[in-house]
Amino acid sequence: MEELAANPQNVIKLGNQLKTVSSDLKIPAIQDPWYTGITFLPGDRVMLADHDNKQCIVLSSSYQFITSYTLTVQPWNICVLNEKEVAVSFFGLNEIQILSVIVDVINSVSTIRTNCICDGITDAGKGQMIINDGAKGCWSLISSTGEVKASHQYDSDKSHYNYILSE
Repeated sequence: MEELAANPQNVIKLGNQLKTVSSDLKIPAIQDPWYTGITFLPGDRVMLADHDNKQCIVLSSSYQFITSYTLTVQPWNICVLNEKEVAVSFFGLNEIQILSVIVDVINSVSTIRTNCICDGITDAGKGQMIINDGAKGCWSLISSTGEVKASHQYDSDKSHYNYILSE
């Protein structure tokens, strides 16, 4: 626990568990990555959004490479929706891609068009997600089809880097 206190930037709280992630994570199969999103999958697996290589990567609990999925554009953020699906947002785009992740197989399920750019994304339960557009200063609660259920505008002059955290 001393290491966690010394390096709080490497600690991610998932439910009532603390997970640590090294900021200098090296995966031999991946060249020059820029990890912009991370989420924890069932079975203690980790999924990373690798912006520069246009892919999502699944790792074991000991951070060993399991599989990857190549996207057509650069992913920005990622979140678990249920035991078999994740949502991926793309910086500067008005869309979310839903991927199924079953053991070591990743497939595209659907693409959701949104009313705003999706910088941040998190699961809101009941088939809904919260997305945010940091440049415009707004967040939206959307359905799995992209229908806006609620939205809010806020002062975006404070920061252009907004991340949604679920607890």
